[in-house]
Amino acid sequence: ACGSLNIVDGVGWLGGAATRLEHRGQGLQLALLAYRLRLAQSLSCDFAACTAVPDGQSARNLERLGFQLLYTQTVLTQA
Repeated sequence: ACGSLNIVDGVGWLGGAATRLEHRGQGLQLALLAYRLRLAQSLSCDFAACTAVPDGQSARNLERLGFQLLYTQTVLTQA
C-alpha cells in the first residue's frame, strides 16, 4: 500500500493512495491515512484535504477519520 502527502501553504494534501489487490481489506489504507494525518500535524499543517470518489472505499476511509464531503466535481470522459 502507498499514499502521498504534499504540503502547500499549511495544507496537507493526501493523495496517491493504492493497495495491491492481494493486500486489500486489511486496513492498510486507513492506517496510512491516519499516519499521514499525524505527519501533517507534526509539520504544522492547519488543514488536511483530499479527493475521493463519493461512496467509494477511499471516501469511506476518510469519513471514518472525520472528513466531510465539501463539494462534488463532475468529470466527463469520452469513450
